[in-house]
Amino acid sequence: MIMKANAMKSIIFLILISFIPMQIYALAQGDDEIELTTFESEDENFTFEYPAEWFVTEETGAAQLATTQAIYEAFRDGEDTPLLEAEEILMTFFIMPDEFLQLLGADGETLDELANDMLTLLNDPDTIEITSPAEIITYQPDEDDDTEYEFGQIMIMDQQHGLIIVYPITEDITGFAIVATTEDGIDTHSTTIYDMLISAEYTGTIEELTETLLQQ
Repeated sequence: MIMKANAMKSIIFLILISFIPMQIYALAQGDDEIELTTFESEDENFTFEYPAEWFVTEETGAAQLATTQAIYEAFRDGEDTPLLEAEEILMTFFIMPDEFLQLLGADGETLDELANDMLTLLNDPDTIEITSPAEIITYQPDEDDDTEYEFGQIMIMDQQHGLIIVYPITEDITGFAIVATTEDGIDTHSTTIYDMLISAEYTGTIEELTETLLQQ
């Protein structure tokens, strides 16, 4: 995706520097058992679960994830990220207080409106093709459990396929997954990304999160 040179770009696409300690365990999903690990931010306030075979780095609360070492190393070293191949993903997962979002102009009242707002903040609309308009996605992780979760989602096409997914972490904090992938990567990994967002927790205060963001 092509980003504007503004504060949002520095928050989302940083050169990230350190691996985070992990706790590994297994989760059954469908007929497959996926080994998961827990990401924990340096301040220990932001956590979520993700596939253990993925690569992750973190700085000032934003997590950058890649499905292969080559993609991870290219991003880490500040090189041009190679075009992604089948099912590969480069993803940034970050959280923001709703008050902070409103100051940036992301004041949508629904999750799909927030997805549109984030697209406007991050990208030049003239270079982006919206392949699926912003919508509310309902996701039921367990067919034996009636619990459903709602996400805002918009699909775009720049040099590669992209997703912006929005999920409320708390009543006052919203999570965003900014994803670059391939068409088959969307089909393969969308539920994995939903599970990541559902698992996310933030245990700090709004003031602590705001201070972290302002350190950019």
